Amino acid sequence: WAMEKIFPSHIGMGLAQAGLPSRRQILRLALLSVVFGIVLAGQILAVVVNISPTEARQRALDGELILIDVRTPKEWAASGLPDVAIGLDLRRRDFVKKLRELEARIDGLPIAYICSASGRSSGVTSNLDRAGFKNVINVTEGVFGNITGPGWIKRGLPMRDAGTTPHPSVDTSVLPEF
Repeated sequence: WAMEKIFPSHIGMGLAQAGLPSRRQILRLALLSVVFGIVLAGQILAVVVNISPTEARQRALDGELILIDVRTPKEWAASGLPDVAIGLDLRRRDFVKKLRELEARIDGLPIAYICSASGRSSGVTSNLDRAGFKNVINVTEGVFGNITGPGWIKRGLPMRDAGTTPHPSVDTSVLPEF
């Protein structure tokens, strides 16, 4: 038995006599460890839906999701925002509070997040999913693209200037004050 090889000074004694756990206790502990590991992995490896900019735009136009641009106001001023996006700077102290307010007003409607190249939005969606937010979606290519695809702008999707209202199909009445 492996325990006797690990503890050679106890050879000749039973495991219980040596003060060691029984085989049954070891197996039970191993099984509990595996179960706990699976549960923990499910919490750590949050599953977030990823969609393309084209799909994000179409779903926003159809009223099937709300698109949040998490870049900074300086970035919005330089490039604009996707025409169907609402700007909510990730660095705001009340970022999560505003998202909770929005989530309470939209009755389960998914929220998609976009940034420059999907780095920030990917992190945000993973963290929000783990924090218990529902229907969290990442726009994988971002505004400018990355190795997964060309992005919003290079796909020829419309942008709007910072300070202007989103596309008329976006229901801004459900939005908290951003």
